Amino acid sequence: MIWRKCSGAARFTARQEITMVRQFRSGIRPLAHALALVLCAALPAWAAPADLSAAQRAWVARQAALRFAPEKDYGPFIYVDGEGNPLGLSMDFLRLIGAKTGLRFTVMEALNLDQNLALAKSGAVDLLSSLRPTPERARFLGFTTAYVSIPAALIERAGAPASSLADMGGRRVALGKGYAVEAYARERYPTVTWVALPNDEEALAELRAGRVDAAVADLASLRFISGRRGWNDLRVVEQLGFDYTLSFAYRKDSPELGAVLQRGLQAISAREKNVILARWLPPLAGTWQNRPLAPMAGVAALLLLAAGLAAWSRRRRGDGQG
Repeated sequence: MIWRKCSGAARFTARQEITMVRQFRSGIRPLAHALALVLCAALPAWAAPADLSAAQRAWVARQAALRFAPEKDYGPFIYVDGEGNPLGLSMDFLRLIGAKTGLRFTVMEALNLDQNLALAKSGAVDLLSSLRPTPERARFLGFTTAYVSIPAALIERAGAPASSLADMGGRRVALGKGYAVEAYARERYPTVTWVALPNDEEALAELRAGRVDAAVADLASLRFISGRRGWNDLRVVEQLGFDYTLSFAYRKDSPELGAVLQRGLQAISAREKNVILARWLPPLAGTWQNRPLAPMAGVAALLLLAAGLAAWSRRRRGDGQG
């Protein structure tokens, strides 16, 4: 799969159109999400180009499609659907970077994080997403600045006596294997019996089954997984004081790629970023459980759609006059 710089009107797949119709039929919250989907698909059509130097533009022109290794199960940041298509917040950012810089990407097979890190360490891939920089990873990867930051939390079954990690010595707590929070948690809470599993969803499933006493995951992943699986029997007990500041990671022996990725990120406007965040990250204040949006959220989404389409229309008229 290779992406090329987009031009002209945004195009939707049949699946996207069916999804949007269903969402429009089912209430205000899905309406806001559907409108964000429309804007996300249209963003590359009016994306202002990144400010690349002549040397950087020449470097981009010489490159073959870069090998991008997605995670298969780190929603809402990066995951694959039933047909193997990569989706998520990080994918939307990467598509926009491609549109702004001219970079092209070949999507590799989606794997677990520890497998992708092993491939990156061997030089078999060029680019990863949704990673927090750590000293270990920095030995073989370079990192852009972060494009999103989400807190990690301790999660228990609803109805269980509330606990704190500081009081869970000897108890079993699940978390993602190789995730940045793993080293932090093991060092800070050495008496906890940590159970490292391939991803957050398996950690939460083990918690629901009663095979562990608690789990650690970021709040966005908790909401995404619980919403997709229909799980409503989990609750957040406390935040860990650890944030997932997620970046794109690239081969350390390719500083040119890192510089172009950074320019692409810097060229993303506040409006473009907010459209992506609105699609994938509902407000995290208060309870983690999904609730219907207030009516004004639907109005705000309509205004955002109108402003976005007006900007796209102006850009199209300008292109036609050029």
